Amino acid sequence: MSDAASEKSRLALAALRGQMTRPDELWRRETYDVSLVQALQGPERAAFTEILGAAIDQGDALAALTAGQGQIAELTDALLRHRAAPGWFGLSVRRGLVALGAGRDVIDELCSDTRQSGAMHRFAAVVALGEIGAPLDAPRFEALLRAFADPDSTVSKAAYQELLRLLDLQRFARVPGTDTPELRAPLERRLLLTRSSLAALREVARAELYALFRAVFEGVSPDSLGLEFQPTVGREVFLRLGEALFDATRPIPLAELRALSGDERLYAEALLAKSLDRRWLPSVEALAELGARWVVPALRELAALDSQDEVVVAALRKALAFLDGA
Repeated sequence: MSDAASEKSRLALAALRGQMTRPDELWRRETYDVSLVQALQGPERAAFTEILGAAIDQGDALAALTAGQGQIAELTDALLRHRAAPGWFGLSVRRGLVALGAGRDVIDELCSDTRQSGAMHRFAAVVALGEIGAPLDAPRFEALLRAFADPDSTVSKAAYQELLRLLDLQRFARVPGTDTPELRAPLERRLLLTRSSLAALREVARAELYALFRAVFEGVSPDSLGLEFQPTVGREVFLRLGEALFDATRPIPLAELRALSGDERLYAEALLAKSLDRRWLPSVEALAELGARWVVPALRELAALDSQDEVVVAALRKALAFLDGA
């Protein structure tokens, strides 16, 4: 070891010791400074490993995750001793084990973590379950599927992303060659509707995604499920539709929407249906004009919710009469 590296190692250990004596200054951090841990060498690394192990035994959550993210494999056994610990410390232990490649030893505990009361706790557990990697086993699949229905949107979105990745479905939900969501694709269109305030839209879309995820998990080829999206028109029509949904002075481009077919037509209808959350009455008329009978349950739900609003109810009844007779 060079003199410069040796000095850097000694300074890193001193800085880490300082951090561990002042944990209140790290209240927004999940670990001690991992870059300092990576600078440790020889006797300093051995000394810090001993210090960190003692801190883990005392219930130090930052120490537990630092052991994992700092790749201190010598502390794997120390973490395993606390694998079933409750609360944030226990979750940090399990996340540390995931980072050290021992995540499969704590799958059951992490699955239980996805049921805890704190949204931050559930989110971190979902991410950790995903970090264990493929192949996806049944307990993790069921936990992620359950987390997809989490009332916290951050948790739900994280579960969706992990399911896409672990089931190798990202290619069906992204613009080719990018990480940008392809919102017109079947998976992303259904995801949009799962965020609706109307149960008739939200629950049906979620059930469809559940069925798709389960089919792929059970061995059905994704290529056979109609998930691939092939654009036939440019994005301009959807930009015009988006503008019309937030600006009453802009007309909904009905003629262009009628010319759409397949996934693009369904995406346009989904955008209109999602705007029902805001009681956007032009969308009600447009859905009727497009013959979108699949939204009838949502229109009936909305009519029941807004039964005292005569203007809304009148528009909904007119649309329902048209669709029921279509």
